[in-house]
Amino acid sequence: MANVTVDSKQLRIIYQAGVKDNGDSIEKRKTINNVEIGATAAQLYATAQAIASLQTLPLIKVEQQEIVNIVE
Repeated sequence: MANVTVDSKQLRIIYQAGVKDNGDSIEKRKTINNVEIGATAAQLYATAQAIASLQTLPLIKVEQQEIVNIVE
């Protein structure tokens, strides 16, 4: 049976940097590496909101990316 282990986690904060002529958002991303693997989604969202409050651009969304190893 295969086992999955989380190797690393990233937090991505996406801001709206403007609007294109066709109405689509122009996005600017901030990626934070080496996030604590045990951090919950609620903790990551609260952290992203705190960081976004220091920025001039409005927050669009928050993403989490995990790099996992699948071993037998």
